Amino acid sequence: MKTATKATISIIILAKNNEATIGRAINSMKELVTQIVVVDTGSTDNTVAICTRLGAEVHFYKWVNDFSATRNYALRLCRCNWVIILDSDEAIELDSIKEHLELLKNPNNHAINVRLINIMKDSDSLIETEHRYTRIFRNNPAFKFTGTIHEQIRPSIEEAGYDIIDTEIKIYHYGYSSNQREKGERNREMLLNEIKMNPGDDWLKYHLAETEFALANNDEAYRLYNQITDSAQLSADQIQRTLIRLAQICLANDQYAEINHWLAFNSDDNNLEGMRLYILATTKLMQRDYEAAKTLFLNPLVEQSVLVNKANWEKAVDLVVKILENDIH
Repeated sequence: MKTATKATISIIILAKNNEATIGRAINSMKELVTQIVVVDTGSTDNTVAICTRLGAEVHFYKWVNDFSATRNYALRLCRCNWVIILDSDEAIELDSIKEHLELLKNPNNHAINVRLINIMKDSDSLIETEHRYTRIFRNNPAFKFTGTIHEQIRPSIEEAGYDIIDTEIKIYHYGYSSNQREKGERNREMLLNEIKMNPGDDWLKYHLAETEFALANNDEAYRLYNQITDSAQLSADQIQRTLIRLAQICLANDQYAEINHWLAFNSDDNNLEGMRLYILATTKLMQRDYEAAKTLFLNPLVEQSVLVNKANWEKAVDLVVKILENDIH
């Protein structure tokens, strides 16, 4: 029987002009890791100085429009038996990983999914979205990243015959809470190039649609989302997010008749279900069906959903209540 082994951890961070955020990323894990590998692709600010001061090994790599190539270069620099991938605008919740350290000592474990929580600015509020990603894995030469953008290591882990464990380890991503227009445009071009080489890849189309939506290119986002509504390549969560995005675009364009079509489902994810009900409530409000709007707005799932802008929700509830109280409709 295999015995537990001491876990040592290398953390990998890619960087370019991230002086405002990279200190937080490194400090979030500094006390637990043995090696901090920062691969810089051309910073002209204080990023390198900050990383060096915090004890990181800084290596330099020429950017070739390929995240996988850069991450795989970083993997070759890792000396520990476990690797954690962290972006420069992210931070690990330290307590959540401390609670799972025993997993790293078990020789039968090879890869771990974490809860990646995106903190996004929406008007005056911050909202959250959440996905699971493989960010922690053994330092194994068979594990390599693929994809020039939204790169993944999961396929190589599964091809090597290993399972991936779901955990409650939390990584918070703050990049969407500031102006990311330049980043979005860069991602858009990279995704377009990737799709040219893989035109049947719905996973890439989904991420391109998300990028177009974030850039407020609603017509193009709608066209892309509409192509993948029943894709077998996407998870149930991604399909439901796709349908919600289509409904959001229809709402923005006052196309109320289409919204019920896109939202004719129920989600097991309370956050998605709350967002679905919120869009339906807003549709009822715009159609002056105030009683139905009030019922939907006051559904507990709407208030609890991290996807719903709480400031907008409060204004909508206040408006509906006032209209009904004064019978001014």
